[in-house]
Amino acid sequence: MAVDPTVASDIAAAPGDFYANIHSEAFPAGMIRAQVGAGEVAMTTILAELSGEEEVSVPGEGFGFAALEVFEGEGTIVWFIDAEPIGQPTAAHVHTGALGVEGPVFLDLGVTPDTFFEPGFAPGLWFGSGLVEGIDPGIITEIVGTPGDEYVNVHNEEFPGGVMRGQTFDPNAGPPEGLMGRSTPPSRGDWGHTK
Repeated sequence: MAVDPTVASDIAAAPGDFYANIHSEAFPAGMIRAQVGAGEVAMTTILAELSGEEEVSVPGEGFGFAALEVFEGEGTIVWFIDAEPIGQPTAAHVHTGALGVEGPVFLDLGVTPDTFFEPGFAPGLWFGSGLVEGIDPGIITEIVGTPGDEYVNVHNEEFPGGVMRGQTFDPNAGPPEGLMGRSTPPSRGDWGHTK
């Protein structure tokens, strides 16, 4: 693809005046957007393997995966969740709480009715992504500094208290204590309790 030299020069001169936008059929106006920036950006990836069996009060169902891309200096998190086989997700949060402990919502991931889409090749499989901006620096520090002390919880109409959850972990350090490592959801392996 040829790039107009004037456009390339304008981007190099003022990268913050431009943004990248990824589009899909489900989100033709844009699915993920990010400002262009110069230099390095501090980003930490935090993961969570999700399972209905991890829900505490009422066992949920299904399994999934969450990735939080935490931009520490920006106060921003870009998140991605896949969940299956469940009804359409209606909410997702980061909660404080150890494995097997229910805790309060720490960060609302801003799910709306249009956040998740069903690609159609597997019944009950949902993909979602979003951007949370203006996050308090203390919350960012906690999520990055103490993975395993928080969990990601996905909700739907059938399970309003939570259909699946999973403890956060730093992929460079491995899963939190109490989880055994297999790298993918149950039909392909999973993280699960070591009871």
